[in-house]
Order: sequence, then C-alpha cells, then structure tokens
Amino acid sequence: MTLQVDLRHYELMQMLPRFYDDAPEADGIFYADAIEIEQIRDKARDLLTQLSVTTATWGLSDWERVLELPPRPNSPVETRRAHILAKLRGTAPATIANMLSIVNAHTTQNDSQINELPEPGVVEFIINANNPFDYSEMMKDIALYIPAHLAYKIATVSRNRLNCAVCPQSGIEITVFPYRPSLKAQTSQITHGGIMQHAQSVTIYPKGDE
Repeated sequence: MTLQVDLRHYELMQMLPRFYDDAPEADGIFYADAIEIEQIRDKARDLLTQLSVTTATWGLSDWERVLELPPRPNSPVETRRAHILAKLRGTAPATIANMLSIVNAHTTQNDSQINELPEPGVVEFIINANNPFDYSEMMKDIALYIPAHLAYKIATVSRNRLNCAVCPQSGIEITVFPYRPSLKAQTSQITHGGIMQHAQSVTIYPKGDE
C-alpha cells in the first residue's frame, strides 16, 4: 500500500502551484489525504469481492441469509461457498450439466462425471476420491436437486500411479558370434538382470574359417 500512497501523494501535489513544493505543511496534509484515499479504495475493492460467491469472505453470511441457508460462520470458507453455489445452481433446470455443476461445487478439482446407466431412470455420479469433499453435504444437495423420477448411484474412484521395480538375484548375458564366416559382424545379445547379487557372462566364438 505504501507505493500506492506515495503515488497518490504525488498526484495530489501535482495539482498545486509549484511554490507549494517546499511547503512542509502542504506536503503533510496531502500525504495524510493520500493515506485516507487508499484506505477507502481498499474498502471499496473488498466490498466488490463480496458480490461474487467465489471471492466473498465476510459477505458469505449475507448470501446465506438471502438464499435461506443455515448460517455456518464456523465452517471453512470453501465449504460455505460450495453450499451457496449448489443452492444457486439448484434453481436452474435439472439437466445433466447442472447436476454435474452442483456436485463439482463440493470438490476442488471439478472433475466429477455423470453416467446414464442402462437401467431406465438411473444415473451414476463418479467422484474423484483424491478430491477432499464433504460426502454427507454432497449427498444432501444431490437428493435435494435431482429430479424425483431419477434414481442415482455414487461411485468414488481413486486415481494413483503405482511404480513397480524388480531386483533379480542373478543375471546372465550371452553374446553369440555365429559360425558363419561371411557374417563376422553379426552379433546377438540376450540380457537379463538389473541390480544383481550374482552374474554370469558367456561368450561363444565361431569355429573359424574353412
């Protein structure tokens, strides 16, 4: 904020005749004005962030009150935002896309999926288990906003990469030079082994030229 105050102070001083440049009284008055102006601007910017659910903080209580949601002053901000977004999206038509938005409002990576199962009137919600989410709250919103004629299932999927390594206890390397004098440069190699306790190497040379 200091940089912004200095800039504002400079702008105010530029509005005065130049003989005020050496007046410490004018300089002090306008520096105090610059601080006050920037404080008011910060409050205005903070107020604007409360108009969007995704950036609101202290304004979330107003969103909850207007949408008639139970107040959750002690809950994490992200959880409160998820409930508000789910309520807002729940007022839209209950399409697949809108239901997916309601589910994703409870996740951090927004990568949930909805599959329509072969069974008539049944859908399956696939949730990435690597996402931290409140299962009970998500279930409440799904039950509240899903069309009454649809049944649903929940599947959680964990996506992890598994690396496997093998350390054999023994290995063998075989180099074969075939008994074909016209192809002396041709070689074949069969190698097996990694980190080994024992190893064996066998080399076979041709009988020679006839």
